[in-house]
Amino acid sequence: MNSDSMMTEEEFYNMETEHNSCLVLCVEEYDNSSIDTRIFISYNDETESYIINGKRLDLTEDPYFQPFMFCAKKSSDVLDFLSLTLNTKSTFNYTLFNYNNLSYDISDITYQFMEDNIDRRYEIAAYDQVSYNKRIFRQLVRLTKNLYIEN
Repeated sequence: MNSDSMMTEEEFYNMETEHNSCLVLCVEEYDNSSIDTRIFISYNDETESYIINGKRLDLTEDPYFQPFMFCAKKSSDVLDFLSLTLNTKSTFNYTLFNYNNLSYDISDITYQFMEDNIDRRYEIAAYDQVSYNKRIFRQLVRLTKNLYIEN
């Protein structure tokens, strides 16, 4: 993670920033061919917790849905949250990103920041229109914690 959360184009291509890598899992639930919910999952090694940023995106309804942020100590709690908030019968996109501009301060890691920084240049792997598979989601969530930069 990086203490400076905004990067210039030059800084993005600076090879030294690869040492600030942080895996972020983005899960998008589809409902009738549009994204219904988007959730970002990352791990903060300073607080030793998973960070979940998300938002309902149903634009067909009148109410504006507020983004949310939660922390969890165990990957099983993250999976419980996902199975509660997402319709597991829907299809999903999931993308692993390498964000090299995350702040150490978790209060800086907002849904809006994560959404604004969705960029193909950060993308490591992406799978579109897949069915819910708890084992795969468990592996992906755990990767955000278990792959890190050794200082």
